[in-house]
Amino acid sequence: MGKSINGRFGLVSATDYRDGVVLIGFLGNVWPHDLTQSQIEWLKGMYQMSGSTHKIFNEWPDGIEPLYPAAKKNFRNGFILFQKGE
Repeated sequence: MGKSINGRFGLVSATDYRDGVVLIGFLGNVWPHDLTQSQIEWLKGMYQMSGSTHKIFNEWPDGIEPLYPAAKKNFRNGFILFQKGE
């Protein structure tokens, strides 16, 4: 799978797979732009978002409520948004 991403990401959106939207934040030495397609698919499966689309953001995307207040600033390496039905 390439470079290990274990422990270097976390769910940061208040919405989740039941809502069809999951936002994951990255930290440490992992940036979402560097993920391989297999790593992205692995993440989708982990968050029950297989078959969803994904989009990468450098900054917190508009319209997404954070899971907790510090989520917007704790994950400085960027974000990947998984969304079903798009």
